[in-house]
Amino acid sequence: MSGAIREAKGFTLLELLIAMAIFSVLVTGSYSLLRSVRTTHEAADAIWTRLDSLQRTQITLQKDFFQLARRPVRNELGEREAALFAGSAGEVSFTRHGWRNFTGALQVRGRPVAAPVPDGARPGIGAALA
Repeated sequence: MSGAIREAKGFTLLELLIAMAIFSVLVTGSYSLLRSVRTTHEAADAIWTRLDSLQRTQITLQKDFFQLARRPVRNELGEREAALFAGSAGEVSFTRHGWRNFTGALQVRGRPVAAPVPDGARPGIGAALA
């Protein structure tokens, strides 16, 4: 039995190199996928934050416009102004009802409200709307 081939115990160098190459390809693909998911998550988070801000603004403006006083008002100098006015500086101003005083009762007189309008949504700048 001196001429018998001994049974191999362990892996050959070629098998180890192939296993390392497969492992490195898997690790590289996993890292690329993880980086892509992380970038997508950050972009989606920024979009959701912006959407939340826009929805809050929309709700606030919707409540204000719902309580709009549909009559001309007087400014600080006593001059009559339109009930709804879009100014040249990019704001909209109007008077609204629905304010409550410290006791929780509705106030009789309205309160002036002014809000900036985004660049893309300026109908009739500098003109009275009502």
